[in-house]
Amino acid sequence: EAAFFYNDRLHDHGAKVVLGVKIAAGGGMSDGLKVLDILARSPATAHHISYELAQRFAADDPPQALVDRMTATYLHSDGDLRQVMETMLKAPEFWQAAEARNKIKSPLELVVSALRGVNAEITNPLALSQIIANLGEPLYGKEPPTGYPNTGAAWVSSSGLVGRMQFA
Repeated sequence: EAAFFYNDRLHDHGAKVVLGVKIAAGGGMSDGLKVLDILARSPATAHHISYELAQRFAADDPPQALVDRMTATYLHSDGDLRQVMETMLKAPEFWQAAEARNKIKSPLELVVSALRGVNAEITNPLALSQIIANLGEPLYGKEPPTGYPNTGAAWVSSSGLVGRMQFA
């Protein structure tokens, strides 16, 4: 079950309108739960989550038909992400996008997958952290809450390629 921090002294006890839904005054913590429910069931949320998943796993610019299929599944399944992922994996658009092989691993993904691939025994994780930072993705170094991008353009550059070759 999802949880969030609630402080009644900081809560606005007045009436509210969230995404067009009126919330009566005096609800207290139930207001927060209602807002979470409104957000979770919003078609905009369904589209955003579907787009982010498709961008993460299929293509930097995922096919609109794929995102639409996933969005419909999200809304029909009441936000069941397992069903959304199944829809993505079964969609022909996913496999067409995957065949383009246009996804670029982030520095973290590159280093971790390389280490897994050679069954490396890690004795100095700090050194690996520095390698990842040198490749352009310092751990916990992205200040905006959106984090590092899912798109390859952020990792494709001359210096990025040289750094990847040096790591390899």
